[in-house]
Amino acid sequence: MRTLIGLTLALFAVQGCGGSNKNTTQDDMSTPVTDGGGTADMPKPADQGTPADVGKGTLVLPAKQFVAVTSDDYVVGFTGNAGGLSVAPIAGGTVTVIDAASVSAGITGKTVFSWDAAIVGKLTAWTASLGTPRVLNTTSATGTATTTTDGSYVGYAGNASNGITEVVVGKLDGTGTKTSVITGVAFKNTACPLTIVGGSTGFLVSYCTSATATVATLAHVDATAATPTATTIDAAVSGFSTDLAGDKLWYLDATNNLFYAALGSAATQVDTNVSRVYLSVDGAKLVWTTKAGALKSAATSAVATVTTLSATGAVEIAGVSPNEAYAMVSDVAADTTTGHSNCALASLTTAGAPAVLVMDNTSVFYGPSFTEDSSMALFYDADANSVATLHKRALPTGTASVVATGVWNHNTAAGTKIVYMDNYVAGSKTTNGKADLSSYDLTSGSATLIVKGAQAGNTIATSKDRTKVIYDFQQGTTAQHGVYAASIQ
Repeated sequence: MRTLIGLTLALFAVQGCGGSNKNTTQDDMSTPVTDGGGTADMPKPADQGTPADVGKGTLVLPAKQFVAVTSDDYVVGFTGNAGGLSVAPIAGGTVTVIDAASVSAGITGKTVFSWDAAIVGKLTAWTASLGTPRVLNTTSATGTATTTTDGSYVGYAGNASNGITEVVVGKLDGTGTKTSVITGVAFKNTACPLTIVGGSTGFLVSYCTSATATVATLAHVDATAATPTATTIDAAVSGFSTDLAGDKLWYLDATNNLFYAALGSAATQVDTNVSRVYLSVDGAKLVWTTKAGALKSAATSAVATVTTLSATGAVEIAGVSPNEAYAMVSDVAADTTTGHSNCALASLTTAGAPAVLVMDNTSVFYGPSFTEDSSMALFYDADANSVATLHKRALPTGTASVVATGVWNHNTAAGTKIVYMDNYVAGSKTTNGKADLSSYDLTSGSATLIVKGAQAGNTIATSKDRTKVIYDFQQGTTAQHGVYAASIQ
């Protein structure tokens, strides 16, 4: 999606490109996003000017940079010029300092992780229930930590030195013992990044012990066992993901063969020459595309019975609707430099050719591809200089229409409401850009300006109930700088 610029040197991906599907690629899982200068070299649209006020929002956290929102509605932000990580409730209240020396942060559900160095540093964890921040490890490989789905157990890269780290598991609250379940992991191998994904009782871990390896070993760790150990699932994996509970999984091997498994059971090969995969939230259904362009599905209870939804037209899956009835697809792989592709709408319940929405390879995916109520599809075209035209289309067979032009990013709110940023102005190599932030009711067609010149970070966050938008504001006077919450009209 957009690269987050500024204090955070390694921030977990909060929102994947294309939106509602969290598990189409391995990159969506605990993958650090590094400070790469972002869009500083792109031409700048006309500036909005200096805002007179902070818009319709209420200051939640005085901060230099917004990071993310936890699943229990705590705002996380960097609060000092050299870092320093703090949290505060969206509704307002006491600010808690997690780590005054923090330069990097990650969020998993209700848990906030902080590192005080860019590569190897002290790892601190915080949740509202913990209250007091807890140091987990003093030599953690920055950017790799997560919890089980209930937040009870933690898995992280610890005891790192000379490019080698260990996978450590234990209880988040510090009770009991912590165990190094995998050693000798080459954590600087960008072709084979260490990935840890939490499930209901443990973790799936993808790792390499060689600094030059390109395929990973995939293992499962039961964190609740008396003596946790790593059980290898496959020794040559190129990508994987799980259902919401983390108990059912798919993976691709080194030659793009697709396998499915329930934890504790043997894996079954499902297909060959596979490109992208989606596993339903409840783990009941697999959907995938092949490199030849076919869109297929199978119930995980009978993966040998494969349904071909479309023989052509789908190489990529860019997003899946919340009700899992539709997918946004492309029949070409996205350009690795621009992100451009074409765009089509596919049914995941009825066989038929995808309905082409954009066919001239100017489409990009800058946010969720479907509204929260799954009644409309959202897509972009005419991408240029980091902004594009946002369209809507009622499902299943509505007529597409323009929502706004020059849009930088969007997110979905309750029902058919969205929030989007337009009039984008690029930042420098050390600062984020800025953009106007508005809410929009797709049903009534009415827009409401929330603030001019909001800080354009990696994502537009919303509250758990999707009724508030959280944004960063670094314009105006110093006293106005910080993270704000505003009602979505």
